[in-house]
Amino acid sequence: MSVFLIPIQLCEELERIMKKIWWQSNQRRNRGINWTAWDKLCLPKSKGGMGFKKLHETNLALLEPNPGSEDYTVGQLIITGENNWDYNLLVDLFNEEDRRQIMQIPLTSLGREDRMYWIHDKKGAYSVKSGYQLLILDSFVYSHTAMESFWSSLWRYKIPAKVRNLHWRASLNVLPTANQLRAKRVDMDSHCPVCLMHEESIFHVLVSCEFAQQVWKAVGVISAPPWLLISKSGSLSSSKIINKNKRSSL
Repeated sequence: MSVFLIPIQLCEELERIMKKIWWQSNQRRNRGINWTAWDKLCLPKSKGGMGFKKLHETNLALLEPNPGSEDYTVGQLIITGENNWDYNLLVDLFNEEDRRQIMQIPLTSLGREDRMYWIHDKKGAYSVKSGYQLLILDSFVYSHTAMESFWSSLWRYKIPAKVRNLHWRASLNVLPTANQLRAKRVDMDSHCPVCLMHEESIFHVLVSCEFAQQVWKAVGVISAPPWLLISKSGSLSSSKIINKNKRSSL
């Protein structure tokens, strides 16, 4: 991937296979439901995704040319001896907006050599990681710092990995409960198969069902543990923590 530009169609086909494996619920029948978009799965874990890599963007980041191999330097855009930008050369190389911004950059008369600096890294050095993150985050508007803090804390909880995965799916409202399956046009009864009284939602399965409450009590927790943040609608709620015993933990 660091040598050739892979066709977008091939990247998309490989991602379809990856997505199919991730959501596959029956290995024998090779079937499953895509509960959320692949773009969201490719977001960093701190932003609610699973940190999967988008192949085309990874390919572009790996192919990012070495700054030292460029033929042009900033010095070549400056008129020798005048300490002014070469406007005619800027017209040939850049569009109007880029040209305007370059012309606004003040020039120094110290005569130091040019040095390449990557502004998306503290040390100024380009890396595949920083290039990939720039490509991904530029295509996804995300500014909810409170939610980012929540997602970061989720993956730091000292609970089994499979439980963190369960919590992640519950928080995104993508668990295969009866009401969710019916929303995906699966013909089935939406009632809870355990209590047979209420609709089987994520909140019901993990919190309000009498059987769920018995399970929490059996493991020494009065109610759902503090890392379980689910609203009654089944989606993530950072303001409603289902926890009556702050000292309890799993």
